[in-house]
Amino acid sequence: MIGSTLKTLGKQTIVYSTGDLLVKSLSFLLIPILTNIWEPDGPEMGTYGLLHLAEAVAYVIFNLGLATAVIKVLSDYRHTRARSSVVFTTVGILATISLGLFILSWMAAPHIAGPLLGKMTDPADAQLFLRLTFMATWFSTFRFVTMSILRVEGRPWLYTLLNIINFVTYVSVAIWLVVVEDLGVLGIVYANVTASVVMLAIVLGILQARWHRPFSTERAGVLLKFGLPLMPNGLALSMLALLDRWLLRILSPTEEVGIALTGQYDIAYRFGMIVSFLLIVPLRTAWLPMLFKIRDHEDAPALIGRLITYVVALGGGLALALSVLAPEIIAIATNGRWMAAAAPLPLIAFGYMAYGVSQVGDAGILARNRTSLYPVITITSVVVNVTLCALMIPSMGMMGAAWATLIAYTWHALLIGRVSWSISPFHLEWKRLVIVFGTGAVILVATRLLPDMGLWVSVIAKMGVLLLYPLLLWMFGFLSADERKALAGLRTRTDVDGEGMNCNRTRGSRRHHESSGDRRGRASGSEGHRGRPCRGISRLPVRCHRFYRNRSCHRFYRNRSGTDQGARYHQRTGCNGTDRLNQARLDREHSCLYGC
Repeated sequence: MIGSTLKTLGKQTIVYSTGDLLVKSLSFLLIPILTNIWEPDGPEMGTYGLLHLAEAVAYVIFNLGLATAVIKVLSDYRHTRARSSVVFTTVGILATISLGLFILSWMAAPHIAGPLLGKMTDPADAQLFLRLTFMATWFSTFRFVTMSILRVEGRPWLYTLLNIINFVTYVSVAIWLVVVEDLGVLGIVYANVTASVVMLAIVLGILQARWHRPFSTERAGVLLKFGLPLMPNGLALSMLALLDRWLLRILSPTEEVGIALTGQYDIAYRFGMIVSFLLIVPLRTAWLPMLFKIRDHEDAPALIGRLITYVVALGGGLALALSVLAPEIIAIATNGRWMAAAAPLPLIAFGYMAYGVSQVGDAGILARNRTSLYPVITITSVVVNVTLCALMIPSMGMMGAAWATLIAYTWHALLIGRVSWSISPFHLEWKRLVIVFGTGAVILVATRLLPDMGLWVSVIAKMGVLLLYPLLLWMFGFLSADERKALAGLRTRTDVDGEGMNCNRTRGSRRHHESSGDRRGRASGSEGHRGRPCRGISRLPVRCHRFYRNRSCHRFYRNRSGTDQGARYHQRTGCNGTDRLNQARLDREHSCLYGC
């Protein structure tokens, strides 16, 4: 189970991360533009960063935890009509309770704008910024719920397409309003509203095709019972990620210095989040629906431990690259005008690696419906963050905020992992984790010993040292025997069937498949697949395989080729030969008895 689950998870993570890479690449286009228009000691970038704090908090309040709850509830229902009712009920909650919360926030905006954005922003402008941000966020709640539904359905490509449409709209409008119309921060806010309106029109069409009346109070209760306990945790997570910007503003010696430092710190934070959008967010997106399906499997503890190892290895590699190349990245992206942002970037990147561990390590809490524990855990981490910020920012400035972030995220990962393990134990791979940390330390020290060089020479030299990271992991025995074998299989793509015939050599013909059975796929056809899994279907829809994969479960049962092995398979899966299972379920359960 571990191998097949990791393979499916890996494929979906790659799709999600590819989409996020395209999306974030577009959003990163704004950084060179904004850093060349706005001054490092000006208030614009700091105001832009603080509006992200308001947007994150508003999203948690407006969403009511439904983006996660709908994944859990949809996974519990198999019938199409029941799922459609869940979708309609979710939209109904967003259109009533969530709308009321948005109206309240609109009315409260004048009282929030001043304390949040400070005196460097005109009060009327600050109020307008905040209200438009709240509006865009409420529109976006429908998009995030739709994304969750697509995750349950296993539609990563449509998920990615919607993300791309959203960010292309946002970035193109933002560039036009900021560069051409010279609207400053207001242009960014208008772009956010425009993108959210466009996406609202699209996702309502997607939801309308999936919902079915009536509104179910019972299912609404189930959704809110699971989702509402997530709200305090979501608020605390938003505070953990973004509160340091606000603390940096208010704890600095003057208002002008505080808002300027907030802008520089926000630049560092955006690059540190590369670890999140390249690995953590795509992995979490693919992992969450899968978790509810495999939570009771006997191999689940080993799978969770292995995922934590992969997050540390891959996330650590990304954080290591950002740490080593931080000065060069900031110099290239900002034309050397915002070099102060390079100092806190490594700490933020490693902080997000620790955050990634918590996103896998909380499996026991989610799988056993113990979400009420989240607020206590996360609020504890926020208290650690705020305390450290209060102690270190006055003397260390941005570096104090960065150290507080790293320590708080590490504490959060350790605490949530320990609580989750006490509910549903998992197996940590300590030896491999030590190898990763040791290898990362060697690479970090080696890059620090490099002499000062020109910009592009330094980039090439550091990249050369970073390439030693996977090589050293291999040499130190990080990969298990199964993983080495899997990598070797990717290189050769060769599998031998039960009769010793190399299937891949004849993949382009019918000789192998027809030699092991007639074109109707009867008993003799199944005999040829009892050896190793046959991969011959990837390029040619041969009849033998078409028989197994196109409603193969029932055709196999109904014709005269029902062998004892086939009968045992149908008893195990509960198939009586008359039910019409959908194709997706057949694919997931490996409908071909012989691994096709």
